[in-house]
This record gives sequence, C-alpha cells and structure tokens, in this order.
Amino acid sequence: MRRQVGVIPKLAQIAVAAVLLALPAVAIAADDSPPAPPSVRMVPGTIAIDSAAEEAVREALGDVEVALPPVEAYAITDVRFLGDHALVSVIGLSGLTPDRPWNLPDNGAWFGLVAIARLADGRWTGALEGTPDFTAIVERIPEHILDASAKLGLDPLRRPSLPASAYRFPWPDGTNMYYGSLGVHSNGFPSLVSGWMAVDMLSDGNTAAGHAPNQLLASAAGTITYRCAPRVGETSTAIKIGTQMYTHLLYSANLYVGRTVTQGETLGQLKSGTFSEVCGYASQGAGWFHVHWGFPGTSPFEAGGWSLNLSDSVWRRGNESRSANTWLRADPGVPARVYYFPRVMRR
Repeated sequence: MRRQVGVIPKLAQIAVAAVLLALPAVAIAADDSPPAPPSVRMVPGTIAIDSAAEEAVREALGDVEVALPPVEAYAITDVRFLGDHALVSVIGLSGLTPDRPWNLPDNGAWFGLVAIARLADGRWTGALEGTPDFTAIVERIPEHILDASAKLGLDPLRRPSLPASAYRFPWPDGTNMYYGSLGVHSNGFPSLVSGWMAVDMLSDGNTAAGHAPNQLLASAAGTITYRCAPRVGETSTAIKIGTQMYTHLLYSANLYVGRTVTQGETLGQLKSGTFSEVCGYASQGAGWFHVHWGFPGTSPFEAGGWSLNLSDSVWRRGNESRSANTWLRADPGVPARVYYFPRVMRR
C-alpha cells in the first residue's frame, strides 16, 4: 500500500509539471504572432479615387512597419496617375468636429505619400513612403514617366540631403517682402512635422517701391513630395519640396508630385486677399499676398545669407538685423546649389 500511495502523488506531480511546461510554449507562440494592424478610417478628401485604389491606400496606412502619429482619420488630397501606378498624397487629421469641414492648417496632424500599383488581376497594392515596398513600387515606374532624379527625391530612404546653409529667399532678388507680425511660429499644422516652424512673408506687389512681385521661387532644389490640391471651386494649394513647405500658392497643374525643381525656379503665384479654403486660409488686404513658409525647427535657420534665430525671431547678417514687421530684401549671391547624395544600392 505504501508503494501505491507513493506512486499516485509522483504521477500527479509529473502530470502537473507537464502542464506547466506546456504553458510557456503557448505564451511564447502568442507573443510571436504579429500584432493586428491598426484601424484606418478614411474621410472624404479633396480628390476622389475608386474604391479599389482607396483600399490599397488604406492598407498601406495600416502597415505596422511604419510608426505614424495617432490621428482620427486620413484623407486623400491629391492623386497623380502614372500608367499602372499612382502617387497619392494623404493627410492625417485630428481635432475633427461634426459641424465644421476639416482644413489643412487646423486639422493636419501628419502628411505623406503612398505609392500604389495595379496588379495583373486588376487589384491595387500600395506602400507608404519610408518602406522598402514604397522604394520597389516607385522604381518600377517607367523612367519616361518618372525619371531617376524624381524617384530619388520622392523616396525618404534615398532622398538627397541639403546643407542647412544652402537656402535662398523664395522671392526675386533685389526685392523685399514684409516679415509678418507672428515672427517665428508653429508651422500651423498640429504635430504635422515635429518641431517644424514657419514665417509669413508678405507683399502688395508694388515693385515701384521695391516690393516683391507675386512670384514665388523655390528656396532650394528638390522634388515635390506632397500636394494639397484644392476642392472644386477653390484655388489655393500647398506643396512640400524637400524640407520646405509652401502654403497659399494658387493651384497650378504644373505643381505636381514628382516634379523636380532647381533652386530659384518659379513655382507660381500666391493667392491674394482674404480667403478660407481646405488647403489654407488668410486674412489680408485686397492685393496683398503671403507665403506661409515652413521649415525644420533647428536654430538657426539660414537663408539668403541671413541667419534666423528661432528663439527671438530675429534675422541677422553681420551687424544687420530684421525683426517682425519689417521689410526683408533678397540679395543676389545665395549659397551654391549643392546636394549630398547618400550611398544607395545599385541593382
């Protein structure tokens, strides 16, 4: 009897141990499973695309490979179709209210680019910028449609970087723009790009007084990587080129994603007078116009031979200084147009 009594507890211990040993394996298997993709809510944007293409955009935004800031919804603000491919500008939105349509300055919490491609069976597949799949899709676009320099400029993994001192003022040399009363301020889009800042540069177009004409220039060479195209009936647009954001331009078909510009190249005209639209709004006198010029918030920001201190909002050049509510002249002799290209794998 003693032997039988002793055998039963030992068998029970073995059984319990077997169960306990099995439990960690189950837990490990659960931990190894990929996390569920986040829910992606799409709301009407400024551009409508077919449901299959939109679904590819939605799936790309839900890719857990890329960490995006928390937003309430996404909207499509531009589409450029390139044969069986397309470049889709997307904005992430926050602070939405049911009684007011969204707009880029107040509700923009993120923006970026999704590349989509049509498969042989007619379905679309997509990838978000900053992923290897995005690089692969962009590389497959025929070069007679999108050249090699544009492909580099669109791809964050291979995009050229520009020295901080290599910017010019985005208005014609020898003319002045009025440095807005806000001085250095938030780029205006909540958390759009962490730490980005902006200045407002205004003019009435009175060239006889030395004021800048309504002609916006590229502050640096680069490729347009995002566009907020206006809704039907509206005329203002916003674009991003490299590390620069230009808001309040008049919409033009020549301002398209994938276009590569040189430093000082004319981008277009700015919208004058007071207006309120999805891609921006302004309260300004009739005949006046301004660019909301955004840039990374690394102090000092240098352009046109001047250095802008982001703490006190003062432009300085040697013994000269310009504070808000003064005119600032663009002088010839901007830094050389230099790109530094990262090393990339050649296939």
